[in-house]
Amino acid sequence: MAKQAQVIADGMCDACVLVFFENQREYPSKEWTDRQLRKVRGGLKALDGLVGERQFIIGNSLTLADIAAGCVLGYMTVRFKIFDWRAEFPRLAAYTDRLEERPSFKDSAPYPQTIKDKIV
Repeated sequence: MAKQAQVIADGMCDACVLVFFENQREYPSKEWTDRQLRKVRGGLKALDGLVGERQFIIGNSLTLADIAAGCVLGYMTVRFKIFDWRAEFPRLAAYTDRLEERPSFKDSAPYPQTIKDKIV
């Protein structure tokens, strides 16, 4: 189950980054971007199902599953504000808030950066 959560989170990250790059193009493809956003939304639904009402994805302690999920959700909070996933997935929002209270997450929280160099 931990690997499943990790694969979901990794796929979501990949899709988010691909949308970022696509939006740097002079003429971004709406169809292609929409396809990536469907992957992100599907990942959110899957993570929401894995977390449910529990404190952690697996058992009663932090695992790789929670680290992977927490990382992608933290990234989305900072860098991927295309849609308000917190409003759509309140259980995931509460889960993320709990994770972000942990010192390990506080000490490694992502922060916005300004990218000035042309990417594409």
